[in-house]
Amino acid sequence: MEEGPDLDLGPSMDSEEDSDSTAVYVQGLNDNVTLEDLADFFKQCGVVKMNKRTGQPMINLYIDKETGKPKGDATVSYDDPSTAKTAVEWFDGECWGTFWAGIPKIPSVGCIWVQVCEAAR
Repeated sequence: MEEGPDLDLGPSMDSEEDSDSTAVYVQGLNDNVTLEDLADFFKQCGVVKMNKRTGQPMINLYIDKETGKPKGDATVSYDDPSTAKTAVEWFDGECWGTFWAGIPKIPSVGCIWVQVCEAAR
């Protein structure tokens, strides 16, 4: 059977390696996490983008409207795409919870999942 022409269709649209997103989506957080906790944890791999108007880190912690408690997910924005990719490499699957009690990486609460956010098209 004869093969068709060899076409260059460009980079894959779903490839995280070629993503220019500076944000990561985080899941699996406990319900008592704070913005300060997230900023302290995620700045370990690079500069978390700051909101120029408020002076606060650009972190969106999703809150349950009925309870007022965090839902367990958030987005964290970095200054550049390479830092977002590094955050995925470093933190995806990391244990969260007692880390803040001074006992590093003991999986008493569970692990977080981190992925690069897809850019809006």
